Amino acid sequence: MEIFESDAPKEAWSAGRKNVEPKGINLSPGELVKLTYVRPDQTLPRVVQPAIDGVKLPAWVRSHRDWIEETLLQDGGLLFRGFDVKGVDDFDEFIAATGVELMQYMESATPRTELKDKIYTSTEFPPDQTIALHNELTYMNRWPLKIWFSCVQPAERGGATPIANVHKVYARIRPEISEKFIEKGWMLIRNFGGGFGPTWQHSYHLSTREAAEDYFRSAGIDFEWLGGEQLRTSQLRPPIESHPQLGVPLWFNHIAFWHVSSRNCVHCS
Repeated sequence: MEIFESDAPKEAWSAGRKNVEPKGINLSPGELVKLTYVRPDQTLPRVVQPAIDGVKLPAWVRSHRDWIEETLLQDGGLLFRGFDVKGVDDFDEFIAATGVELMQYMESATPRTELKDKIYTSTEFPPDQTIALHNELTYMNRWPLKIWFSCVQPAERGGATPIANVHKVYARIRPEISEKFIEKGWMLIRNFGGGFGPTWQHSYHLSTREAAEDYFRSAGIDFEWLGGEQLRTSQLRPPIESHPQLGVPLWFNHIAFWHVSSRNCVHCS
């Protein structure tokens, strides 16, 4: 399952969830949980596990929101392991404890099922498929600053979700390459209605051409109707963004995701 926070730098999203101030005991993180890393030579992600029996993750999260934000800023990711989160309702309770507003999976590019309001399955690909490194929804002009995953059924083999520090990724790209991308940007062209991939109605959650065209104009998407329900869209996006708090450059795009070298994945549309 995955879920997106909508605290995007360009526009706020409304999820209709009331923001109720929690009442809890403000204990230091180490009193109820133990903090480690997956590997001693890597600080992404920070691992949080219960130090005693009976620690309720939502209650702990409500009491440590500031610590969570500071740790995410420092380490880039948190892995909560060993807590009693068994399904979508437990996951939703955990998300509610963070106090965030959620966003819809708009401009859909991969098959997912909405399990609960703005909580989705991860991409429903066969187990022999992979997904290249990317930042979520960077082809949109409104993107999430956080994304959550919950593992309900561990894979018998494989099944890992790779994560990376995209500031370090940017630093490893040769300057002549990154400068060329900065100069030209990157363009996503999508073709709908050819019998492959989602329909435009499914991708944009809209049912009429008029509504779709209004959305395209507001989202900076060029479009061309090709006859019948066939549609071609294109959108030019910057490949690099600055971290909204740290100010460092980030390799922030879907270039590898849709590149021809990733054609072994069935995610093109």
